[in-house]
This record gives sequence, C-alpha cells and structure tokens, in this order.
Amino acid sequence: MFTKNFVFHQITRFLFVVCGVLCAMALFAAQLRICGRCGVEALDAEAACRECGAALPAIVATQAADTPATVRAANLGDVRPVIEDLIRIVGEDVQTARGLEQTQPAAAMEYYRHAIGLVRVVPPDLVPQDARDNLVAGMGRCRQAISRAPRACGTCNGTGKRSVAMKAPATTGSRGINSTTASAAVSLDCPRCAGLGQVVAPRTMEELRVAIGGGRTLFEQQMRAQGRVACGRGFLPAGMEEKLTLQERALIRGALADGCGDCLGLGKMDCNTCKGFGNVPCKARNCQSGRVAGVGDAPPTNCTTCHGAGELSCTVCQGNGTLACRKCRGSGQAERCRACGGEGVAQCAACRGRGGDCKTCGGETRALCAQCFGEGVRGR
Repeated sequence: MFTKNFVFHQITRFLFVVCGVLCAMALFAAQLRICGRCGVEALDAEAACRECGAALPAIVATQAADTPATVRAANLGDVRPVIEDLIRIVGEDVQTARGLEQTQPAAAMEYYRHAIGLVRVVPPDLVPQDARDNLVAGMGRCRQAISRAPRACGTCNGTGKRSVAMKAPATTGSRGINSTTASAAVSLDCPRCAGLGQVVAPRTMEELRVAIGGGRTLFEQQMRAQGRVACGRGFLPAGMEEKLTLQERALIRGALADGCGDCLGLGKMDCNTCKGFGNVPCKARNCQSGRVAGVGDAPPTNCTTCHGAGELSCTVCQGNGTLACRKCRGSGQAERCRACGGEGVAQCAACRGRGGDCKTCGGETRALCAQCFGEGVRGR
C-alpha cells in the first residue's frame, strides 16, 4: 500500500515533467511566421518584417486542447529524466542561436547544428516535425548570412576610382602650328562599385572555412564556460552522457561528427585559376581596366572582349569560383569508419565480445568503436 508521501511525490514529479516538456516544446514549436514579400522569418511577436517592413501574418491563438499528440499524458510517465534534460538543453541552445543570428551567424550556426545533433535521440512524438524543420531552416539562414561579405572592388582595386585615358584637344600655337594631341588620365567613379570601393560578393571557400572556424571556436568557448563537457564533437552537462544508452551516445556523436577533412564538409574547393573569385583579369590587347584608348582624336571605348568590365568569367570553373572537392567528390561527407561500418558501435575491444564482468562494456559485449570513438567516420 502506497503512503501519502509516495503518492504526493509521484504527482509532483508528473506535473514537473508536464511543465518541463511543454516549456521545451514552446521553444521549438513557436508559430512559424514568414514574410510574404521577402521570405524572412519573424522573431518573437513582430508585427512588421524587420527587413522590408511588410505586415506579417497575425499570431493565431491556440488552446491546449488543440495541441497535437506530441505530448500525451499517457506517455509522460515513460519519459526518462535524461531525455527531459536533453530537451531542455536543446531549447536553451535554440534560444542562444536565435540571439546570435544577427551578430554572430557563424556561432549561431554551430548552436543550431548542435541542437540538431542532440534532438536526434529525442523520441519523435516529443518534438514535432515542424520544430525539427525549423532547426534546419535556422542553420540554413546562418549559412546564407556568412556566405557573402564585403570585399574590395576588383575593377578599381578598392579605390572607388577608375583611371580612364582621354585625348586632350589639339591646340594652335602662336605661329599657327597645331600641337600634337596628348593623352591624359581622367579619374572617374568606378561604375561597378559606384565609387564606394567595395562590393558585396560571395566568400571564397577559404574565407568561408575561416568564418566557420571562428564560429566554432566561439561556440566551444561558450560551452566550456557553461561547464559542459565534450561528447564527441558535442557538449553535454557533466555526467549526462553516462546516463544515455550506448546507441544514444553513438547517435549524438555520429550526428555531430566532422565532414570531409579537406573541404570541412562544404563539398567544394576554390578554383586555383581564379582563386575562388570566379573572374580573371581581361588580357585583351590594349585593355586597361576595360577601356581601350582611341586612335588619333577618337575617345576611348570599352574593350570588345570584356565589354568594359576589366575582367572575364573564369572558364575553368565557369564563373562559379569553386570546384567539387576531389576527396569527397562534392558530398562533403567523411569516409565511413571501416571498423564499425559507420554505426559508431562495435564489438568491445577489451573483452572481444565475451562480456562477463568487463568494465569497458559492462557485460554488454558492445561499446563505442575504438577506431572512430563512436562517430562512425574516419579521420578523427
């Protein structure tokens, strides 16, 4: 027969679980509102788009009775405490990512990536699919934000001015003899950058790798400042990984494993011919920054090869600036670990699958792969 204290304790724990899961789901499943004009996702309770100023769709009030069967009272008692904590951690990471999107998109992308890796072990009925899709969309926004950056204009080399050779008019001397026509350089605003000296252009793959590396460094520093410890490439509160099952640990480690070591998972490398810029200087005869001096008294004209641009599209990469990574053939994926077949779990190397009182696998005969540390990929 249960005591009153025992019953009270069970009811309290049940209510705590309900509140915790519902709060976490609120972080994930907040209504997704997209601007119909520019496609930017609304943050919080914005009434107008922060990008173009267009009116956003109204927030639709929902009732608890309308909540889909993502959190059912019948299943709450079966949720393990470690999964509850994991949902809470994912919610915290999503909040941090949203706060960093505008100022530190590279670091925000790492938070979204981390949340995607952790949510992999959360039962599907606790996190709806649209919430999972929002995580992927958030990561995509960050990737788009860091893919372009201001750079010096290639036409004027960042000066904002373009020197154009002009013919000076002929003059008549005091004795009635015409002087020869001289050429003079006239400085005009660069037509490509409108005199600003900078243009917004796609980053090269090398620049993108540097940006991603900086975001990863900031992310790891903040994780350690929170007291989290490494779980493969991810970070969990101290002692949490031991509470997860072997398969759950492998799923997290595999989801957060690095991609191809040569391209850092981007699947592309800079073109050696154009150095990743997609254009090469025009080398047509007499072309100077896209202009060709006129003959005699004729004014200068645009180069017929580059049509005044001063540069041509790279024929090797067809103007893309990038080529598929040779190592991963453009997939961005690292090679699978041969020891475990990419599962991250293999026969225990300590007891060789005998189990018993093995301290490494606890008698389960299987453990995290000793070759890839549970990540399922080579090159660790």
